[in-house]
Amino acid sequence: MGFSKQIDQVKAFYADMHASDFAVIDSLYAPDIVFKDAVQQVIGRSALKAYFHHGLGNAKRCSFHFEHVSVAANNAFLVWEMHLQHPSIGGGKDIYVPGASWLQFDPDTGLIKLHKDFCDLGGMVYEHLPVIGYLVRKVRSHLEQS
Repeated sequence: MGFSKQIDQVKAFYADMHASDFAVIDSLYAPDIVFKDAVQQVIGRSALKAYFHHGLGNAKRCSFHFEHVSVAANNAFLVWEMHLQHPSIGGGKDIYVPGASWLQFDPDTGLIKLHKDFCDLGGMVYEHLPVIGYLVRKVRSHLEQS
């Protein structure tokens, strides 16, 4: 079974998360979806919807630009850049975070049963906090110069 239709649906959903209708999760993800990102792990569609509502409730913008997709068997690997604008992070400025997602599809239903995101949480959050951000940027700069 090919998963190009499902991957196109995922890309469309994440293209503009702020404007997304989270009900589409029911047609993308298995009922017992395991979703893990740099912040936490949630299990089940209801928990995933609640997680997105909570995390993006005040976001002015959250969108993903997909740069590469690779599919093998029932797995897909998507390379992306997230654009986030949230009043609680970086003073509401646009933040760009590169990352990737590993999706594992149920071969019988075509629904996603595992979704793992990989990204730099420091670049997404910590560098944009007043005191911690300064320290993280200094450490990163020191490591880059070493």
